[in-house]
Amino acid sequence: MEVSSKHQMHVFVICILVGVICGIFFDVQRSIRKAAGAGNVRTLLEDSLFTIVCITVIAVTGFLFNRGQMRYYQILGVLSGALFYAAFMSNVTMKILKGLYSAIGKIIVRPIVRTVKFFICPLIKIIKTLKEKLKKTKNSIKRVSGVIRNKAKCIKKRMKML
Repeated sequence: MEVSSKHQMHVFVICILVGVICGIFFDVQRSIRKAAGAGNVRTLLEDSLFTIVCITVIAVTGFLFNRGQMRYYQILGVLSGALFYAAFMSNVTMKILKGLYSAIGKIIVRPIVRTVKFFICPLIKIIKTLKEKLKKTKNSIKRVSGVIRNKAKCIKKRMKML
């Protein structure tokens, strides 16, 4: 089975684009990790997800555009695309994603937090007031029960005297 140079060049360019797409996916994950803060377990899961997704995309690209064959020029194309992206486009993408997350925070998250605070702050005040009232009631009940105990002791003493 013969493959033309034109077809190989076409597949090579597609693989360069796949490398760029994998780079963008990596930067999206990296920016989420920076924005949300990630521990070791979350980083491991995200890196595993990145590896699985990129290998799947590369394999599907090989099956769709090169009749199910994986060639060295495809791997070279993916690596070239990823390196090109990392060298020239990654910084711009990270700045755009940082601005996007900032805008999302201002437009969506802040109003939600403010709304929740608006409704929860009065509830917290009510709960504190109820706790104070409960504490006062509890102290009053202790005092009253002490008085009742003392009265009961006096009554018992009088009954024994009779």
